[in-house]
Amino acid sequence: MTYFGNSKPFGLVANRINSYSITLLETMDVRIILPNLAAYGIVNHDDAGRMNAVIESHFCTSENISFDNIYEGLGSVYKRVMLALPLSIKQ
Repeated sequence: MTYFGNSKPFGLVANRINSYSITLLETMDVRIILPNLAAYGIVNHDDAGRMNAVIESHFCTSENISFDNIYEGLGSVYKRVMLALPLSIKQ
């Protein structure tokens, strides 16, 4: 909150080495708490993780949130955050 505040867009990449998923009912709470979360990605390391990411993607504002490695996840989330930035900040 100190750095991003409530308006500066940012992204989040979850590198899920172990099998894990969020409680889907909490996604609305996250949107309220983090209104400037512009992009979200999940790096999966197995088929179960990819399946969880597909289910989670139905509750997210971002499409294609599942990635096979951290570089793909970071690159995609970075691009989405850059698109969410106001033009004056991009310079």
